[in-house]
Amino acid sequence: MQVFAECLLMGPDSSCRPILFHHSGKLIINFGRIPLLGGSTHPRPATLPALNDMQLEALDAIEDIARATELRITTRPGDVHFVNNLALLHRREGFF
Repeated sequence: MQVFAECLLMGPDSSCRPILFHHSGKLIINFGRIPLLGGSTHPRPATLPALNDMQLEALDAIEDIARATELRITTRPGDVHFVNNLALLHRREGFF
């Protein structure tokens, strides 16, 4: 909880929220590797503590489960997909 409290002090340019949390009696998952690990276009803030091996293993487990149960939808120009963010994890490839 201390890390989360410190993270809130980093200001509006940071994204600081738990991956798993309860809200209104529901389990919410907010998973994305880039905000946690950083990337070429979104560097990881140096003020965040490093992830330990157990945390990295947990991220891998979540991603493995998501990939094992994924549904791929072929999208064509003009298609619209509605996704309930509270019902499933979702991702997309880059726009063409």
